[in-house]
Amino acid sequence: MGMHKEKPHDDGAGGGHSPAADESAQTPTPYDHRLCNEENLTFVYLQHAYATAGLDWDAFDPAAFHLRDAHGAFTGAALLLSDQNPFSVKCAVFEGDTKTKLTDRAEIHGSVLRQLNEAALFLNQHNTDGQWPETALHESLINAVLHRDYEYSGPILVNIFSNRVEIVSLGGLVRGLQINDLLNGICQPRNAWLVLTTTALGISENYGTGIPRIMDSYATSSASPQLRVGPSSVAMILPVPVLDDESWDDMDDEHAMSGAKDADTPHGSGDGADKSEPAAKRYVFPELRPYITQDYAQALVGARVIGCAPLATLVLGAPGTAPQQQPLEQPHTYDVQLLEQVTLHVMADAGVALSRKDIENQLGLSHGQASYLLRNLTAQGKIRRVGRARATRYYVN
Repeated sequence: MGMHKEKPHDDGAGGGHSPAADESAQTPTPYDHRLCNEENLTFVYLQHAYATAGLDWDAFDPAAFHLRDAHGAFTGAALLLSDQNPFSVKCAVFEGDTKTKLTDRAEIHGSVLRQLNEAALFLNQHNTDGQWPETALHESLINAVLHRDYEYSGPILVNIFSNRVEIVSLGGLVRGLQINDLLNGICQPRNAWLVLTTTALGISENYGTGIPRIMDSYATSSASPQLRVGPSSVAMILPVPVLDDESWDDMDDEHAMSGAKDADTPHGSGDGADKSEPAAKRYVFPELRPYITQDYAQALVGARVIGCAPLATLVLGAPGTAPQQQPLEQPHTYDVQLLEQVTLHVMADAGVALSRKDIENQLGLSHGQASYLLRNLTAQGKIRRVGRARATRYYVN
């Protein structure tokens, strides 16, 4: 992409040697710090952004913002801000909560400033009813564009579903950081020179406020944002906020499995612990437990909440062995305990809240069978029900 990789410079001190120097030598030069081989870059959109922010373009100093080096060569930061920026953002809207049917799409090119603006407009056009907090959408998009790893050529993905928004950027966490560091509000930008310009324009603050603001925007919701971190990607998942309501007052009368009685339906127990503090305010990204178990339900319980590692990393069984896959039977022949385990697996693997209809469709169950299972799992404390009537959703505890 017209970039030149620089090697760490010798500080000229001579003779000295330290672990810090070794660490520096092993750390690659950030993309925005490297020299760019392109010589004919234009900055029409950057100039427009300066005017919009009320700043004087004539006073803009490319060297002060590291767009050029001491010899006048463009840097990676300049390439990203230029109209010739080779990276892009792909936006898509899907029908329902799967990628089966695409209903709208857009691919945004040009300066990262243009990408931020037009991707935000796309999100706003599909958030006309205010389903998602504007702050969460804004901060998630900024994080994806400013902190992605531009070593990868692929686009940032903005996916809108009926029950969630997913914003996926390439590159894992900045080297040395862990997921809870983000909750602590650390400020360690991957592309520090790029952030200098966006901070001057008022687009970002460079103060580690993004993730806490996203969590705060869900303070009254039982559906928490999720941050999925892979070795080479980060996905922020923003569910439709759901008010916490554990009552069953609006549950439709349903036919349960044979043998199920009204006693199976949990009634108010006086335990209001779940209502005392919204889940999003707990500021917790729990890690998956590393122990080995043959029990699928036990292994997957707790994996739903802001997963810090993909479910594929769970070890189910003895080392060196893989769980045997048994052919699916017709739903009416399932053992109830096995169905409960499978239901927990499906909910944990989805990573977002599911409705009763989602469970029916994924497991091939009837209305009554799915309702019976969900009530049983709720009574056992393995899942949690929030929302009312058609807005009811279920989470793994």
